[in-house]
Amino acid sequence: MDGERHADPVRAVDAGEAGLTYDGNGATGGKTDPQNGVTDQKVNVRQNGFTRDGYTFVRWDTQADCRGKAVNPGDKWTLQGSSTLYACWAGNAQTLTYHGNGATGGNTAAQSGKTGDELTTNANGFTRDGYTFVRWDTAKDGSGTAYGEGKNGVSQYVMKPAGNDLYAIWKANPATIQYRNDWPNTTGSTPDTTGSTGDTVTVSQNGFDRPGYTFTGWSTSKRGDPSLNPATSTRWNPAPPPCGPSGRPTPHTWCTTATSAALARKPRTVDGCR
Repeated sequence: MDGERHADPVRAVDAGEAGLTYDGNGATGGKTDPQNGVTDQKVNVRQNGFTRDGYTFVRWDTQADCRGKAVNPGDKWTLQGSSTLYACWAGNAQTLTYHGNGATGGNTAAQSGKTGDELTTNANGFTRDGYTFVRWDTAKDGSGTAYGEGKNGVSQYVMKPAGNDLYAIWKANPATIQYRNDWPNTTGSTPDTTGSTGDTVTVSQNGFDRPGYTFTGWSTSKRGDPSLNPATSTRWNPAPPPCGPSGRPTPHTWCTTATSAALARKPRTVDGCR
């Protein structure tokens, strides 16, 4: 009919595609599947499916530094274009343990923290007779990562997810065996034996001469049996007390004694002790 007004047909408009993805943000395993839909569609935020060694999942966030909008699993989310939620993590409790690695005394207290924490390592508190502390190391044999060399062990350390152990690394001190003889009417000399603590060395041949006596060997005590013979091997131990008063041999003994800051065997006696 002329003059009759007809309404324009309404065209259906499809909502645009939209999606929500999840980022592990440092995760070491697992996954969380994305959610796809259309603009303005509401979805429930997924539970976390990621894992991260040494860390516990806390929540999702709109920013990777976790300083944006906090979002928890199960919250309602309205899809708008392409969005990403980032996993936020909290470091697990950890302990940094120090090992003397052959120490003969002292202690270095353990330190507590969390995975990822940066802390200052403790100065060495261990001692080891005949050795000087060099540094901390993640390996007992000194082949790992070194910390605090030249600074008595003080350095920066980041807590790992596991295996937070530091071992003392030591350097052997110089050592000297001196062969002494204070017998009357005795001549000659025996040269010192030098090396470092822990070295295996050859005992010197006797160079002393005492008329009417025959040398039978060195001994480990002032009046003991001369059980240590020249040309045999012996291992240096930390310094013993000196032989005799004020470090001097007692009558009827030949002995070795430690010099200042040196390490040597205990006194050794020879023929004529009784």
